[in-house]
Amino acid sequence: MNSNHRAHSDALPAREDRGMMIQPIAIIWWRKVPYVVDIPACRKALVRRQVEGELTNMASLASAAKISRSTASRFFSRRSVSLAATLRILSVLRQEFGDVCQPAADNEVEEWQRQEKERRRQDEETRRERQLKKRERAARKTSQ
Repeated sequence: MNSNHRAHSDALPAREDRGMMIQPIAIIWWRKVPYVVDIPACRKALVRRQVEGELTNMASLASAAKISRSTASRFFSRRSVSLAATLRILSVLRQEFGDVCQPAADNEVEEWQRQEKERRRQDEETRRERQLKKRERAARKTSQ
């Protein structure tokens, strides 16, 4: 990582919240260039706008940014959204692009890909467990 590249990234370790790992950053590709997006900084800005009374919830953010609520939710869920939508969200949050979005280093992309692969594996495992529980409930219900 070069010296002018987001010095605070190492100070933002992932933390566990309700049994899920909350990632401090997202990597989103725009025009085939990976960018690190500091989602916690954006969440804090959203809360500040809510405390100030400018926004009330995700729907009000979406309305102010002239995007769909699902697009706003995807952004905060570390999913890819368009560069235009990101810029609109950041504008409403009063965040500068360069303050929360930086080009990703190769090692960050590799780590992100590893984490995403693990997240998908966990999601699939959770989905299978839910299906199994649903089948078990249905079987118990029919046997009564």
